[in-house]
Amino acid sequence: MEETRDCIGLGVREALPIYLNGICPAPSVYAENYSDDLIEQRWKDVGCAGEVQWYWHGVEEKAPYFFEYSSELMRQQTRSTVAHHPLCERARVAQVV
Repeated sequence: MEETRDCIGLGVREALPIYLNGICPAPSVYAENYSDDLIEQRWKDVGCAGEVQWYWHGVEEKAPYFFEYSSELMRQQTRSTVAHHPLCERARVAQVV
């Protein structure tokens, strides 16, 4: 096999996962709120329709992953939803580039 040092681009989009705290909210938070509503609100924040392309579910957290060309721009556009949506209480927003 020939060794090469060529750079191979795997994609141009960045990810913005919103890790939702799955162990601390009151039971009513999950009984009265749905992650689909949060996802829909997030797409309204950026003014377009899209879909979550990946969803991570761990023991203490779960996270929808949103993909666009700038994770920093997504973070700015999503700031209000993360600050006010009941499911985002104690959530953490990451940046994957």
